[in-house]
Amino acid sequence: MDIKTFLKSAPNSPGVYLMKDGDRHILYIGKAANLKKRLKSYFYNQGALEPKIRIMLRQLEHIDFKLCVSETEALILESELIKKLKPKYNTLGRDDKSFPWVEITKDDFPVVSVTRPKTQSDSILIGPFTSAYLLRTALKAIRSIFPFSMCSKKSKKACLNYFLQLCPAPCERKITRRQYRQNIKMLIRILQGKQKTIRNGLLRRMHSLSKKQEYEDAALVRDQVQALETLWEEQPSIGPTSILWQLKSSLGLKRLPLRIEGFDISNIAGNQNVGSLVSFYKTQADKSQYRRFRVKTVSGANDYQSILEILKRRFERIKSENLDTPDLIVVDGGQPQVSAVSRALKEVGFDIDCIGLAKKKEQIYLADNPKPIDLPSDSKAKQLIQQVRNEAHRFALKYHRLLRKKKMLEKNEK
Repeated sequence: MDIKTFLKSAPNSPGVYLMKDGDRHILYIGKAANLKKRLKSYFYNQGALEPKIRIMLRQLEHIDFKLCVSETEALILESELIKKLKPKYNTLGRDDKSFPWVEITKDDFPVVSVTRPKTQSDSILIGPFTSAYLLRTALKAIRSIFPFSMCSKKSKKACLNYFLQLCPAPCERKITRRQYRQNIKMLIRILQGKQKTIRNGLLRRMHSLSKKQEYEDAALVRDQVQALETLWEEQPSIGPTSILWQLKSSLGLKRLPLRIEGFDISNIAGNQNVGSLVSFYKTQADKSQYRRFRVKTVSGANDYQSILEILKRRFERIKSENLDTPDLIVVDGGQPQVSAVSRALKEVGFDIDCIGLAKKKEQIYLADNPKPIDLPSDSKAKQLIQQVRNEAHRFALKYHRLLRKKKMLEKNEK
């Protein structure tokens, strides 16, 4: 490859780069805040590189990019791709190292900690976050507003954090169980990004205390609101990658669902069955990848068999044309439908996560679990799945109406 020409065209933006050999096999995956600057360092200062990287560069023929909106997003995407693709020259990131989470025990006075969970836990887990240092810094700021315990061992005596006003010393019962749990509730809401709900609730409480002439308590709540607003100004709002990580962790998906495809069927009284495929990339609709299908082998109102037909057609084409595969499939239905779709995918050689969203209670079903997963209605992850389902339904219905209109025009012309 012509290195000078290539580097001129490289973007000055954050992202992930995939280095490949002449057969397009991935040799190395890396991330950068500025792709152009990072790649220049490989070619203009090779003496400073590790020996294995210099050997890798001799095999290099192609470099692909995946642009990201931030270095944080690039970090998460890099980790996910390394674990998924296991490039030959990546030594770090191929193990089971995970990102930090906040763990909250279910004790009478819950204890908060930063953890990298390896197994299923009975505790409440919130995350993941990209930096343990930044997470601990944020927790310290939150503790100064809503104090809570982070003691690793149960103690019967207040520690230094109590005198620093970071812990309310539940070990000495210097706070009631109800008050302490209220602090934990506020912590969870802050970490979940529910700024508006928290602020409005605190303002209502402040005005209520003022009406009761409890001015000292009202001033404390006012200070909490001001402190939170300062904290929120310093913290970015929840972004697409965070939503995808929530979805992955909530449902136990194999891969980060960067590319999600939704399928739906439309017919009226069993006539003229059509199917739709909608595609979302990093939570955004990618309309260039939408596809329409006329169902060929199914007659009558059999949405179940129709979905299976269009899925098989879609993935046989992916295989024959070597197209990119989605990370998650969304269909309308419960566990039986999802299990059948999963089996159909395996028949054509694909092992991809598939979920169903049942309309009646808006519960999510997995192929290997008869029990539904009921995410909160305000969950961003759930709202994304609902958006995919609704868009697939809209697109299928639009196609069906188009064919009906075309058929009516043909009749009128006769």
